[in-house]
This record gives sequence, structure tokens and C-alpha cells, in this order.
Amino acid sequence: MSETGHACRARVIAVGNQKGGVGKSTLSVHLAAALGEFGRKCLLWDLDMNRGATLQLGLPAEMPILGSLEILTGAEDPLEVVVRQGDIEGIDLPQNVHLIPARRNLEGIDAVLSAKYKFGNPKDILRPLVESIRGEYDYVFLDTAPNLTIPTVAAYKAADYFLLSAIPEPLAVEGLNDALAGDIGLAGVEQVVCGAPSLYSSAKLRFDPGGLRKSNW
Repeated sequence: MSETGHACRARVIAVGNQKGGVGKSTLSVHLAAALGEFGRKCLLWDLDMNRGATLQLGLPAEMPILGSLEILTGAEDPLEVVVRQGDIEGIDLPQNVHLIPARRNLEGIDAVLSAKYKFGNPKDILRPLVESIRGEYDYVFLDTAPNLTIPTVAAYKAADYFLLSAIPEPLAVEGLNDALAGDIGLAGVEQVVCGAPSLYSSAKLRFDPGGLRKSNW
């Protein structure tokens, strides 16, 4: 149950762009934190080998912790590796926000999954994993890599909504076009520019507690 008193059935949102440095991880972290302040239970799942969301939430880069790689390879269950407030001494997560961390070992994930699913489709790997945790959260944010790795494509296929992050320059806009291939509801496009109000404040102002609408967040 979330703090609002209702049973959870998570909305799953993939955050992406096929270009790095456009604020995907920052957007994911700040939206989850803002929604947490509204009493929504949020899971931030870091699927990027650059581990931006993991680092922003304060986990040291060298920390030996289980995370996305172990889940994707079938070694661990998602809820077994979730980091919650109080799990790690000295790490203070935002209210109502949990994390599935990433480590640099995700760099080799495509080769591992391609070998493991030689006669299957590894790009469907996240669907059953996401379904297994829907009842635990109100929102699940899938923070993706800035390229079409298997986990990135799997996140796009498993999500209910797609939130694109971009800066107003040609390569970032081209990245939006590359990312928009597929049948998925577009939750919105967040333009990230220097000198703008914080994404956290923006998220709190723009969020509609009544729910997501595909045409307007």
C-alpha cells in the first residue's frame, strides 16, 4: 500500500534518448523524489552502465553491490536487490524511493544475454521482471542507456509510457527520433536547458496526482 492508502499497481515509465548528456538520469531521480513527496511509492531501476541514477542517489561507484546485472542474468530476484532507506549506512534515499542500482559490469551485458538466450529473444527479458514488481510500487522508472543496448530496448518494450529527455540541439533531437520507434504511450518530452528551474521543482509543479495522460503529463 502507498501512503495514499490505495493498493499499488505501478505505472512503468522508461526514460530515454539515444544521446548521452541530456539529463535522463537527473530527470528520473527528481521525478521519483517529487512523486515520493506526494506519498507515491517509486522504484528507480538503473539500466545504464554509466550508472548515473545510482551515483546521484549517493551510492559510491566502487561499492560492491548487487544490481541490474544480477537480475538480468537471472542470478537474483528484483526485490532481493532493491536498495531501501536504511539498507546502506550513510546513504539517505528520498522519501518513498527505492533503487535497483547499476554497476560498470553492465558494459558486457549484451554479450552475456545474447549467449544466454541464443534461441530466444533477450529483448523481452524485462517484461516478466517488471510484472513481478508492479504490485509493490505506484511508479517504476526505467533509467536507460544512451544507446540501443539489450536492456534499453527491453525497457522500451516493458514500459507503459515513454518519457524523453532532450536539450535544444540537433543531435539530441535526432536521438528523440531514434528512440520513438515502437508502440508505447508518450508521457512527455522534457527539455533540459542550463539556467532553468530545477527538474525537481518542475516535476512537483507538473505532476497530476490523478494519473498520467498520454498526451499531457
